[in-house]
Amino acid sequence: MSSSQRERGVTAPTSATTPGRRAAILVVEDDPATREFISELLRGRGQIVRTAADGAQARALVMASLPRLVILDLMLPKVSGLQLIADWRADPRTADLPILVLTNKDLNQNEKDYLRKNTEACFSKQEQWLEALTKQINRAAPPMIAGKQ
Repeated sequence: MSSSQRERGVTAPTSATTPGRRAAILVVEDDPATREFISELLRGRGQIVRTAADGAQARALVMASLPRLVILDLMLPKVSGLQLIADWRADPRTADLPILVLTNKDLNQNEKDYLRKNTEACFSKQEQWLEALTKQINRAAPPMIAGKQ
């Protein structure tokens, strides 16, 4: 959860899952290699993972079942990551959804400010992002121990 969300009194979302089941982490990435790399990293840490290759798939998956965390690219086919963030923040059901952004997009200052206020963190694919992303994932969705939530 971002500091601005904590300041606004935002709490982590509750997921619409069956009792005894934990929500998945949603990886939204149009590049298959990156999507698979992140998914395997998460699965190796005991996470349940769902994936979307475009913004429309991501929107449908979130509406069907609220994930515990979204890892989101901004440059997506059909619906952009920035539009998804705006839509999710405007909907009371998803307003508090934790979002980590991983993108190649060259962000302008307005976009940086917007992401700082509306996501937990933003990482550039052009920089060393793996360790920083892993730390943020562990904070937002700690690794699962077999048999425990």
